[in-house]
Amino acid sequence: MVGVIPSVSKVDLDDSRSFLAQLGVGSAPGLRIVVSAMDGGVGIGRVTQALLLDVIQQVDIVEPVSKFTETLYVPS
Repeated sequence: MVGVIPSVSKVDLDDSRSFLAQLGVGSAPGLRIVVSAMDGGVGIGRVTQALLLDVIQQVDIVEPVSKFTETLYVPS
């Protein structure tokens, strides 16, 4: 986790979406949704929430710092 940045920048998310689209992954027509993936070093889960949960059905996370996992976003 980089400092206490409250959100992920739109530029970073757009670049990550573009990269995933080049791999054929995404929520746009013609792209596929991934069934499952693992996200390591998630911090408080900002990228997981803002990007990965839109294109992956199940995301397993690994975060060694317990204070970060206390604030993880868990969809209902």
